[in-house]
Amino acid sequence: MTWPRLWDSRRAVRALVGGLLVTALLQAARCAPELAMATPDRATLERQWLALEELHTRQMEASFRVYAKAAWKILEPTNPIIWNWHIDAKCDVLQGVTEGHLQHVIINEPPRNSKSSVLTLWHTWEWGPAQRPETRWLCGSHSTGLATRDTRLARAVMQSPWYRRRWGHRFQLVGDQNVKTYFENDARGRRIAFGFDAGVTGEGGSRLQIDDPMDLKDAGNRNELARINLTWDTALFNRVDNPARDAKLLCGQRVGQGDLYDHVRDQHEWTWLVLPAEFEPDRRTRIVFQRDQCRAWVDEAGVRRREVVGTVPHVVEDPRTEPGELLNPARFTPAVQAALRQAAGTATYRAQQQQAPVASEGTIIKRAWFRYARPDTRPDPAMVEALYLSWDTALKAKTTNDYWAGQAWAKVGAQAHLLKSITERYSYPEGRDAVKALYAWTREAYPKTPIYVLVENTASGPDLLIDLGRLVPGLVSVNADGDKERRLRVVSPMFEAGNVWVPGRATEDGTGYDTAVTPIWCQEFIDELVGYPAVTHDDRVDACSQALSRMLAVPVFAPPSTAGGTTRPSSRI
Repeated sequence: MTWPRLWDSRRAVRALVGGLLVTALLQAARCAPELAMATPDRATLERQWLALEELHTRQMEASFRVYAKAAWKILEPTNPIIWNWHIDAKCDVLQGVTEGHLQHVIINEPPRNSKSSVLTLWHTWEWGPAQRPETRWLCGSHSTGLATRDTRLARAVMQSPWYRRRWGHRFQLVGDQNVKTYFENDARGRRIAFGFDAGVTGEGGSRLQIDDPMDLKDAGNRNELARINLTWDTALFNRVDNPARDAKLLCGQRVGQGDLYDHVRDQHEWTWLVLPAEFEPDRRTRIVFQRDQCRAWVDEAGVRRREVVGTVPHVVEDPRTEPGELLNPARFTPAVQAALRQAAGTATYRAQQQQAPVASEGTIIKRAWFRYARPDTRPDPAMVEALYLSWDTALKAKTTNDYWAGQAWAKVGAQAHLLKSITERYSYPEGRDAVKALYAWTREAYPKTPIYVLVENTASGPDLLIDLGRLVPGLVSVNADGDKERRLRVVSPMFEAGNVWVPGRATEDGTGYDTAVTPIWCQEFIDELVGYPAVTHDDRVDACSQALSRMLAVPVFAPPSTAGGTTRPSSRI
């Protein structure tokens, strides 16, 4: 068959099918004339569509949340957003800044949680939907490249047909002031991008926004941290046009104690939105502020107008309830978070993921004082004089704030070897079972060595001593002597002398632990002791000082002649 004939055949088939469809539709119309009359015409559909679009536009003008969801496809057309409550929280706080109810804001959250994208959309919302094109923005980051990227993205959104169709009448970008790091509109609003790596602008603004002031690769660089803090004090702190009204926003993950967020803590009364990757009940964020109530109308020229007629209280609160509940589980699953913790180490994880950095160097215990043994070894039973299982218990009822901390220590001459550390939130029956399980584990490893189970005579301790008195040999009631800090200082000479051994491996310079080898539970133990007293929980500290002080105060029997000093006899597990 020739091509013309084939083409004619296809046209004939299409005509036949089309004719059948028309016939079917006409027949349906004859059978149901009311259906035919109800079918809207094109003009009616267009009016309905325009009405829906107008309604959505008004919703976007009233709520940054609604706008951010809709504008995301313009900002990230190939990367659909997975919306989550933490984005709502950021949107609400930023809208509070726009409306003038919040002035100095810090947002701390883990990396890769849509922070920069939300900040970029905030600017575009304020100039158009929020009817504030006159605001002047100073937007900085640790590098000029990142600040320039976000400036370019903000401009792209505002120049998109989707945006111009709705809010193009509000402002126009000025052609001769429209470059990579700077653009301006005809309402005298502007956006300037700068980086801490290339010098800070001398301009002022009504919005000073700093997004990730420090590169994560420099997190351990104290000189770089000091440089950033100095730059803030000398070149940025006074860059807002009207200090009594204009806003400052710092946003990013923590990198360590003494970072910019710590540095500015006392410079203003900050509104602090903290979003840890894993929920910690005693650090729940709750912010209360006012929100505008507005009246919206269309004026005689067809322009949408809004007028503030009052305010109402608004609450932003972390909705999570269970300890360890993840911030954004659709993107960062438990397996992903566990991998992040293992790769980064607990100190870095506490800073960047939990927004609760530990001290890089302790005030009582120093990182360099710890000695490390291979995690697959433990002291030779022939060399171990005694074992101490030390427990710091919580209240008898299960709570959201208190932990049970249990540790197994081996005494080898002047040395103390940490064999195991457990820190969990237990109900009383769970905690009682954990005490029995740790004793069984230790007795199996050291069948002939004396074991002392030290239980502080507070919280659940008295009940535990009664319940386990006939089940666990060697229970010892311990009455705390002095405050916690004093107890840790009493045993600190053991650390300084290099007599405290933990599983893992030191870094090459000997100033910390190797995160690839040192077990996570041991990293947490070290970080808590080094960070004390500036730590959220100190249960491991109590259990440790209780065990080591008992070693110092009660010699069991004379050590074998080969023990002591820095010798560490061990056997492979």
